[in-house]
Amino acid sequence: MSFTNDLKVGVRQFGRNPGSMLLAIMAFSLGLGLVGLMLTLVFGVIKGHPEDIDFDKVYAIQWDPSTEHLWESGAQFGFIRHKDFRELQERQDVFEHFAFMRPNTTISVVIKKYAERFDGSYVSATLFQTLGLTPHIGTFFQEGDDLPDAEKKAVISYKLWKNHFDSRESVIGQSFNMNGIPTTIVAVAPEGVDFPSRHDVWLNDTTNHVEMSRADGDGLFVLATLKDGQTLGSAIPAMNTIAKTMADAYPKTNTGYIALQIETLGENFMGDEFPRMVYLLLACSLMVLLIACTNVANLTLSRATTRVKELAIRASLGGKRQRLIMQMVVEGFAIAFFGGLGGLIIAIWTSRAIWASVLASAQANPPIWMNMDVDLQTVGYLALITLMASIIASIVPAIRASKTDVNEILKDNSRGASSLKMGIFSKLLVLAQLSVSCALLIATSAMVSGAKDAAVFEPPYDPSKVMTARFDLPENYYPGDQRAAGLDRLQTLMENNPALEGVGFTSSVDMLYNWNSRWQVRGRAVPEGEELRARNEIVSDNYFELLDIPILYGRGFERLDQGPNAEKVCVINELLAKRLWPDNIQDAIGQQLRDEYSDSTPWFTIIGIVPDTKMAGPGANQTDEQLGGVYRPMSGDPQANVTVFAKTNGNPTEQASHIRSILHEEDQSFALYRVKTVETAVKENQFGPIFFRNLFGMFGIAAFILASIGIYGVMDFSIRQRFQEFSIRQALGAGPATIFRHIFKMSSWQIALGLGLGSALGYAILGIMAENQMARPTADPLIFLLPIALILAVSAAAIYSPARYVVNTNLSETLRGD
Repeated sequence: MSFTNDLKVGVRQFGRNPGSMLLAIMAFSLGLGLVGLMLTLVFGVIKGHPEDIDFDKVYAIQWDPSTEHLWESGAQFGFIRHKDFRELQERQDVFEHFAFMRPNTTISVVIKKYAERFDGSYVSATLFQTLGLTPHIGTFFQEGDDLPDAEKKAVISYKLWKNHFDSRESVIGQSFNMNGIPTTIVAVAPEGVDFPSRHDVWLNDTTNHVEMSRADGDGLFVLATLKDGQTLGSAIPAMNTIAKTMADAYPKTNTGYIALQIETLGENFMGDEFPRMVYLLLACSLMVLLIACTNVANLTLSRATTRVKELAIRASLGGKRQRLIMQMVVEGFAIAFFGGLGGLIIAIWTSRAIWASVLASAQANPPIWMNMDVDLQTVGYLALITLMASIIASIVPAIRASKTDVNEILKDNSRGASSLKMGIFSKLLVLAQLSVSCALLIATSAMVSGAKDAAVFEPPYDPSKVMTARFDLPENYYPGDQRAAGLDRLQTLMENNPALEGVGFTSSVDMLYNWNSRWQVRGRAVPEGEELRARNEIVSDNYFELLDIPILYGRGFERLDQGPNAEKVCVINELLAKRLWPDNIQDAIGQQLRDEYSDSTPWFTIIGIVPDTKMAGPGANQTDEQLGGVYRPMSGDPQANVTVFAKTNGNPTEQASHIRSILHEEDQSFALYRVKTVETAVKENQFGPIFFRNLFGMFGIAAFILASIGIYGVMDFSIRQRFQEFSIRQALGAGPATIFRHIFKMSSWQIALGLGLGSALGYAILGIMAENQMARPTADPLIFLLPIALILAVSAAAIYSPARYVVNTNLSETLRGD
């Protein structure tokens, strides 16, 4: 009954102070809404997983990256190659199921007349059993389906089956042209399964690992489940023992590969960087909520000053202090309740809008099971945080206001000061709002700067007039040593097409993304503990000419560099030449380099040097930009996955249509995809930085608005509490300038300390961001100076306004008011 009465009293306060109550609810709504938004990211993305796969029981296995400095053969990016996988599978006895996949492979499927492109994987026969999946229809791969002479089979996704095969069960057992090879569909995966991300086709891997060199082959993503009675603690040393045995047995290829990293699929799937950024943003959202709480606390205490006599009288009539505290806390609950509802609405709206932008991005490719829905778990945590926030915002003012000694109040009234002077609590409110808002503005400033840097890409050609697209050579199209002739034929057909101007090939995806590997200079030993890394790009002979990249020294690629008997040659960029031959880069001409990825990789003679062309792509960190790079002719290393580029003066899809026609005439298995201009690719490249920039921007703006209101409120309240003191000082001869100096001096130390703490907190946030490749802040001092200037301006305005009111009010009016 008492709670109900307290609630009625709290509701009546809304009618007496609707403006202040509405402001408090809006502050709570904004803070709680941002917290709710981040909770949707945590529960829907970081901790989410498909219902059919237990991410905590399936383990991902790869070479331990902490031992990379010991690896003597080419870096495998942590992935395990075929020979090593087979030997690990045979030797180990701690895992029940042991499987692999080669994910993110393009699968061209001829469903009607021409091929359509889908994302897919080549997998071992045991993959679906390892994941614990049951087919929707059909039968998954069986034992022996991953042997070299096995029939080509495919499992398709539920979405592909529904959208392209009209959910016909008769599709099971039918053969379709997939990557140029007749392939039989044997099963449809369960609805909602697109493992690992947006995959629609899984093909049985029939790589002939028996005849393969141990150092060759694609890296495999290995998955496993533990046997009953085994734990991760027992599996790791057992697997490491096998790895060390293999390193001793095969020193040419396995030296240094002495440890394996084994982690749950959930840990491996998300990695470290994205969760770190999300949890950082969650912490930032809680900081914004803290500012909202301080605003509500200040508002509650300000309202308490108008009710001090009421509370004193109630106490003198027998009201217990606990009862008075509870009444004010209940009022805080009422504010938090409506603020929580507003926060829930904000969380739902913002999460839907942000996730829509993620799905619309060409660069983002989240799995089907990921979402940012506000589910019951999010609502539950949000309700708990709302309850805690209401307590934080109301308990201290309630305790302060409940100190209702009637004699003390009468004495306070006689000297013109309030017994509710906040003292340390008031100063803490100011410091909290100053420091948190300053830190968040620093993070926002850094993200804006980082996103701007990510957009910088200045190649020698006009990015808006170069179209790029990808196509993949079917497995049966000019296999082996005939592939180079096949690519040369395609290039000739495109060059002879009058509708196309300047067509070339490259291994670089979207003309932006290359890979780096470890290199060796012939006749030069690399110091122990060091390595020579450089980026790679495999290009057509006309690459430099078409893109107007000048040859600084030596020559570019020519027809004479083609053919099986031609000398293996390469061109390096100026940055790599300066790294290796700093005294005279022309000394590089005639020297030889070798990629250590495989023992079978030949030596390449350097025939030319070109200017730096940002081979690391836009937004690359400083380490990547300093690597330098090596260009090799595609005629000597024909690629199965090719980027075709062409000059265009208009819509790139028009050029793409001509290229697609040529490919279709050559083979119906070809599928052209990723059609765009380089300019568009650069914009898509910014998705990660822009995504986090926008989130940090939301928090920074919200924090700045709330802090501006809060700082003004706290300053106004604390200055007006000493209203009579300042009036008496004026009456005794102190001029306006003296009063202004005194008030600003009284508050300046709080501002200075708040900005100092905020800068330190902001620096700590930047340190976390610096570890994350998705959001790299720069060292620009404006990142700190601009937020500090904004906070100083707001603080100065917050002090000036009430100070001006004090100076313009004389003593007689003050006494008359009392």
